[in-house]
Amino acid sequence: MLTGEDSSFTGVVPKTNFDFAAGTWGAFEITARYANLKVDDAAFPLYASAASNANEATSVGAGLNWYLSKAVAFKFDYYQTNFGFNSAAPAVPTTQILRQDEQVFISRFQVSF
Repeated sequence: MLTGEDSSFTGVVPKTNFDFAAGTWGAFEITARYANLKVDDAAFPLYASAASNANEATSVGAGLNWYLSKAVAFKFDYYQTNFGFNSAAPAVPTTQILRQDEQVFISRFQVSF
């Protein structure tokens, strides 16, 4: 938390709620995430084709959360996911779109009761 509040499973309670007239901005939080998925070789070829499907995905993300009050928040996240392929996959894929790494920006407006 950039503004000194506690972050917990019950949520964030800003020390001061957002109030433009009073010059208070609520609470701000910076987030980060790392994830890695490796698919077992036993999944190929029974459930998927090793020649055209990724067998690994690594994702890194960062975000900024703005808590206007205990019940209202804006959340902004960016993720970069890189895919790894089995050595059986061709060097030049037949389906290029399925071989591209991903970059995504996600935003959310949240109201909780």
